[in-house]
Amino acid sequence: ELILKDNKLTKIPDVVIFKKLLVFDVSFNEITPLQGLSKASSTIKELYVSKNEVTKMEEIDHLHELQILELGSHKLRVMENLQNFTKLQELCIKKISLQSNQLTSMIGLEECNALEEIYLSHNGIAKMEDLSKLVNLQVLDVSSNKLTSADDIQHLTR
Repeated sequence: ELILKDNKLTKIPDVVIFKKLLVFDVSFNEITPLQGLSKASSTIKELYVSKNEVTKMEEIDHLHELQILELGSHKLRVMENLQNFTKLQELCIKKISLQSNQLTSMIGLEECNALEEIYLSHNGIAKMEDLSKLVNLQVLDVSSNKLTSADDIQHLTR
């Protein structure tokens, strides 16, 4: 584990020497781009980057062992680059947290069928969509959005 939480870091530190890194936490810093994350070990299972100044999801597509991705409290507008993972259905991402961003859509999660928990509260999402493939989903938090109906949840039997 490498925990660099609650500092004044402005960029992802060079962690290339940590070949078996499992947990990487740079939450509560002043990081703007995720540049440098591509050098991190692909063995990372938990990545916490909450409460920084990130505007774009980037340099995460090599994290094939990722189970938890925490990107809450940023300025993200769309869930991008999740499609760049090689066959998301083979990944074991179980939890993704994107609360308190500026997301207006749920598009981008539909192929993450291993997901068990999604946290999207405090965004600007107006419509629940593309949830039918998320058969393993147990927690869906879309509180404090702009929803006018709760459609597309009939397949979420867990």
